[in-house]
Amino acid sequence: MKLLSKSYSHNEKMNIKHSTKAAGGSNISPELHWENPPTGTKSFVLAMVDHHPVASNWVHWIIINIPANVNNLPENISNSKNLPKGSIELINTFGSIGYGGPQPPRGTGAHHYDTTLYALNVENVSLSGRVPENVLLKQINNYILEKSLLTGLYER
Repeated sequence: MKLLSKSYSHNEKMNIKHSTKAAGGSNISPELHWENPPTGTKSFVLAMVDHHPVASNWVHWIIINIPANVNNLPENISNSKNLPKGSIELINTFGSIGYGGPQPPRGTGAHHYDTTLYALNVENVSLSGRVPENVLLKQINNYILEKSLLTGLYER
């Protein structure tokens, strides 16, 4: 399975429009698409996390219960009626539902925004509210068939 984006390439700089308004952007969620999911996939989970030491595993976006027949998320889909049916956006570390773009503190260098797509062998996972990455991983670990990583860079 491979996670890709028309918005940015792996280990390349993300466009300012994907950053938060506080960082000068428009907080537009990036386009994401994937190919070749493993046999037996019943759903996907998507998580975007900043693992920079200053950010301390800051969750920017988690979507759970993405149906197995879905293979893309168009740009600016977060908090819209266009989310795939059954998909649920959780609360990010900023405290809001859905996507919260890059907003690294000035002078901390490039932050790596790791977006991971998990193919699961279950249709639904039961999570709600604000979920740290370690809790997400503990909840889905036994159901992961495969995962794919796409990293975007951003600094101010």
